[in-house]
Amino acid sequence: MSDREQHGLRGPVKSCTRESTRPGVTDADGKTYPEVHLEYTTEYDTDGRVLVTRSRNSDGSQWVTRFAYDTSGRTDGGAHRAKKRDWGTLTRSAAHPAVRLRRGSGTGTGS
Repeated sequence: MSDREQHGLRGPVKSCTRESTRPGVTDADGKTYPEVHLEYTTEYDTDGRVLVTRSRNSDGSQWVTRFAYDTSGRTDGGAHRAKKRDWGTLTRSAAHPAVRLRRGSGTGTGS
């Protein structure tokens, strides 16, 4: 079963975005915590494996995690994360296990 199917999706879905909002609260001491909005996007390859996950928080912080697979479809052990300011191309393969980061354009596209 593919990652995409395990996530409850059918057919050739390329990406899925989940959003959640947690209401602001005030604790017993009167300290107020603001509402939190979270957004998660998962991108899949044609075989339904997770390629990229993107997370965005209401405070503006953003994360990207990229996954790589060997020729038999197994993850090569590479789940690589970067904060938005470091978004670029993260690569790791079984043949070249060193992780390399190439700076992107800084547009936040993650590519």
